Amino acid sequence: MLGEIGGNDYNYVFLQPRRTNGRYDPISNATRSAESLAHALSLVPEVVQSIADAAKEVLDMGATRMVIPGNFPIGCLPSYLSAATASSSTSPRDGDGCLVSFNVLARAHNERLRRAIGELRRSYPDAKVAYADYFAAYLEILGHAPRLGFEGGAALRRACCGAGGREYNFDNNRLCGAPGTTVCADPSRRPNWDGIHLTQHGYRVMTELLYRRGLACPAAVKLPRQKPCPPVS
Repeated sequence: MLGEIGGNDYNYVFLQPRRTNGRYDPISNATRSAESLAHALSLVPEVVQSIADAAKEVLDMGATRMVIPGNFPIGCLPSYLSAATASSSTSPRDGDGCLVSFNVLARAHNERLRRAIGELRRSYPDAKVAYADYFAAYLEILGHAPRLGFEGGAALRRACCGAGGREYNFDNNRLCGAPGTTVCADPSRRPNWDGIHLTQHGYRVMTELLYRRGLACPAAVKLPRQKPCPPVS
């Protein structure tokens, strides 16, 4: 598994706090959505090239199996949802309740990464280089939460560990582990741990979706009851 790489580069653009009235305001960039989105989109080529360069270095060392993950649908994460809510933003939401503009960025990153992986496959025909579709896997969790062992409803978009209460239990001034933060009663019933990262059960389900349900293709390893991958270019 190489990465995930690049998430923090984009997070910095949208969530880098600015000091306002003695506090760090994490929404200062998120509220300027058009400007911030354009800035983040301009980073995509460089971020993806860095991933491709890292992959080439490992493949040149003799690696024969590699899994390169894409980006999450960041517009579905509590950190971004909280920023938009705190700013009284009217940012459009999709059918999953996720912020459309942020997911535009994630899709742009993933599409460019897929093309880069295609080039890697052509350059290293003896290696298996798989694309792990984190975007689709996380949407699968949101769309089929009870079947996958998670609470449904509003809990799907709340950080298990955090502060601030409100709808998403995320405060960029008090991240998980800071004084005053709390932890939900059963982390295994929540997909999101701290507003940014998943819980242990969240990652376990992601792994199942990627390696057994055809969302990491071509399959880097053969596993029992593994759903076959579609043809890849």
